[in-house]
Amino acid sequence: MKLEVNSARLQKISTELLVIILDKELKLSVVEDPELAGLLKNLNKDFEEKVIKKEYFSRWTGGIKHILVFHTALNASYNVWERIKLYASRAVSWGSDLNLKQVTFLLNGADAPTYFGKVVEGVLVGSY
Repeated sequence: MKLEVNSARLQKISTELLVIILDKELKLSVVEDPELAGLLKNLNKDFEEKVIKKEYFSRWTGGIKHILVFHTALNASYNVWERIKLYASRAVSWGSDLNLKQVTFLLNGADAPTYFGKVVEGVLVGSY
C-alpha cells in the first residue's frame, strides 16, 4: 500500500482513499471543490452535535475513489495530537482492510504543518 501525505490542491489528487481530519478550531485541510466542501460542512456540524459517532466513509467521484472523514470531537479522551495519531492509524487499517493500494492524507490547511509528524507516527503504528 502506498501511503501519502499531500498538500496539493484537491483537483490534482488521484487516490483510492482520501483521508480528511476535521477539527472545530484547527484548519488541517482546505477543500475548494464545492460538492466536497458542502459535505464536509454538514459532517462537521453532525460530528460536533454528536449525530455521527464514528468516522464517515463513502465512495467519491473523479480521481478520488473513496473518502474517509474523522473529527477530533469523536474521541475527547485524548488531546488533539493523540487523536490525530489514532485517526491516521485507523485510516491505514481502513486502507488495508479494503485492499486499497493508495491512501492519501489531505494536509493543506494553515495548521497542517504542526500536525504532520503526528500523522506520520499514526501511519507507522497503523502499518504494523
